Amino acid sequence: MNLLPEMLKEHEGKFVILRNGDKEPFRGFCHCPKDATKVAYENFGNIPFLVREVSREYETYGRNGKPITITRNLK
Repeated sequence: MNLLPEMLKEHEGKFVILRNGDKEPFRGFCHCPKDATKVAYENFGNIPFLVREVSREYETYGRNGKPITITRNLK
């Protein structure tokens, strides 16, 4: 089930807490990843979860996210 189009309508730019295998695939939205992680630990404890930004980039780049370039500072 693709929930992204619905999430983008009201929650673009927020961070969603996701749990694989739950009846409800997401557990809330927060304004920053730090808050989302805190909420996830408070609700689930130390078990796997995912914090992901609700972004249109997901439509372009897919589940692995936007590619990044790592540069090495030689100074």
